[in-house]
Amino acid sequence: MLIRSRTFLFIAICAMSGCSRGIGPVSAGKTHKPSPFQEVNSRPEDITVLSGTTFRWGQVNCQLLGVKEKDDPADRKQAEEFTRAWFKSIGKLIAVYNETNPLVTDDGTAIVWIRGYDCYLSCLSEELVRAGLVEIDDSPWENYTYTVPTKPGEEFEDWRGILRKAKEGHKPGEKLRVLFEWPPK
Repeated sequence: MLIRSRTFLFIAICAMSGCSRGIGPVSAGKTHKPSPFQEVNSRPEDITVLSGTTFRWGQVNCQLLGVKEKDDPADRKQAEEFTRAWFKSIGKLIAVYNETNPLVTDDGTAIVWIRGYDCYLSCLSEELVRAGLVEIDDSPWENYTYTVPTKPGEEFEDWRGILRKAKEGHKPGEKLRVLFEWPPK
């Protein structure tokens, strides 16, 4: 119930502020799959970071959409530290943004586009890419889409474009959209 009320609040905020970066109106015939997060609360103690791109939310194993760990162990460690700091800074103000079309692997892992209700509406996948800590890996989900709320209704989210822009932003050292200092001093 907590996640649904927060999701509603997030949708209302987005609808009023126009925060969507969608790529066009939604066509008719959309199907809804059950969400693996229906019984999950958004308490910080319910989230266990497993790596820079994976975590457990309650009893649900999660993998971030569109990204993968780098091969270098030092980069992997930094990505994990970043992910821990991101969740800590967000607290319980998080949402699965791709819940309109849940993506779950055969082993039950939820593939998620996770956003925080901070002043940036930051996205963990996006900021990990902007920080240069992970690699973009969208090939397993190249035909995957989901919708986001907008003022006029819903639009498809261009999550691949968001990741590409974050990667371009990393090159000139674009400021991260997070509420903590990175890299830590």
